[in-house]
Amino acid sequence: MPDIETERNPETVALAVAKETGWDLEQWTSDHDWAGTGIGPVGQHRDSDSLDRSNFTVIYKDLSTRYPDDLDIARFGHWAVGWIEEITFNLGNADLRNAVEEWREKLDIYPVADEMHFSDLEWDDNHPDNSSLCYSDDDDCGCGRERA
Repeated sequence: MPDIETERNPETVALAVAKETGWDLEQWTSDHDWAGTGIGPVGQHRDSDSLDRSNFTVIYKDLSTRYPDDLDIARFGHWAVGWIEEITFNLGNADLRNAVEEWREKLDIYPVADEMHFSDLEWDDNHPDNSSLCYSDDDDCGCGRERA
């Protein structure tokens, strides 16, 4: 089975996810009336860190705004991480397929899709519910709050 984290072919990733999760890929493709189903460029799961969650949100918003009829999120239960969400797309849409590859290439160069979104999400993760405590792994967070 290909390494889902590093595999670049979205169709191969979809097949690997289907095999691992029992996902009915043929039914998904048929239900969406797509030529085929690809997965990527990012996914997330229950234990994803703020960077992974930020990239997922930013990239899904970008792609779904441009290609609303050819994009969806597949959700699966998973024994190790509780749940998984993957961005799925119509392999028959060449423009969307190129946009997915462009996002992959951007993330290869710099792994943050949107600095401000990531920064805000990371802050919220480290300082939940306006707590007076800081949960950051960075000893010099700079927030001035007591370390948790």
